[in-house]
Amino acid sequence: MAGVNGARGFKGLVSARFRKARSIRRLTRMMPTPMAEIARNLQTLFQQGGPVLWVLLGLSIVSLTLCAERAMFWRALHRSGRRAWVSKAVKALKSRDTDAARAMAAADATLYGEVVSELISAPVNELTAVGLIEERRHAIERFNGALSTIITAGPLVGLLGTVTGIIRSFDVIGNASAVRDIPAVAQGVSEALLNTAAGLAVALLTLLPYVIYRSQADRCLSNIESLTAAAARGQPSQPAK
Repeated sequence: MAGVNGARGFKGLVSARFRKARSIRRLTRMMPTPMAEIARNLQTLFQQGGPVLWVLLGLSIVSLTLCAERAMFWRALHRSGRRAWVSKAVKALKSRDTDAARAMAAADATLYGEVVSELISAPVNELTAVGLIEERRHAIERFNGALSTIITAGPLVGLLGTVTGIIRSFDVIGNASAVRDIPAVAQGVSEALLNTAAGLAVALLTLLPYVIYRSQADRCLSNIESLTAAAARGQPSQPAK
């Protein structure tokens, strides 16, 4: 009797789970599912694009990640009021107002604050100016080389997908038994065009942030040079021997 009751309980549990799953499927059919439709379209797109399209997807993800990191860096460094801050720091260094310059450096946690702090704590010469710039060049120009590589590699990878798609189409055309297989030929052409478009899209979408970040880097280096020149002018002149 216990075995019968246990079997009935197990069957009841299984049937309850099936009813629950059936009700969930019925509910999802009733509800609009734009995300599911987008997922199906993307799946079809990558099936048509072939394996090279996955490589381009990886490049786009890397590009998006690097661009996001650089955007946060430059937003924090060149926030609103940065031009006025640099001008004020230049005036303080040029007029030998070390107290004001030290207060500004202590209140600024970015590399500009570090530069001003070093300029007022050590004598400034040409070697010092070069050292200040070179020590921070890596942080200023970080990932620019990687973004430049993605801009160059994106169209080339897309061209590789174009070639493989065309090869597939000609392979189908060259097969006498499959000359009438128009969908197979169209699949190769679709793969070629999709990879070409994706490669160009990755390059173009990376190019605009890259140009912006290069201009921000040039602006940052120019500001450091201005601070260094102001500190050099504000130094007391050495007595002639």
